[in-house]
Amino acid sequence: MPWGACSGRRDSKILTFALVSFQGVTSPFSAWVIAVSILGLGALWAPVVVVMAGMPSGAMVYLFGARYETASDVAVGTVVVASAASVVTLSILLVLMGA
Repeated sequence: MPWGACSGRRDSKILTFALVSFQGVTSPFSAWVIAVSILGLGALWAPVVVVMAGMPSGAMVYLFGARYETASDVAVGTVVVASAASVVTLSILLVLMGA
């Protein structure tokens, strides 16, 4: 099975939610740790870094998947779910940061 190909709809959903959870939670949290602890960014720039890291995956993912006929269903699901989830996750992260 080539990289990115899923054997069924269930695998596709699992991969979609794994990608969304990484993009929506792990990536912004890692960006916050790096921005505050390592780079020493202040109260103005740290939330900017977190928001940029937590932005949903773009439509280019789908275009590449459709173009190369690989995991386009995962790409579509990831774009839709990440866009909807980012409203909630980014709001929570910004409130927790006090921004």
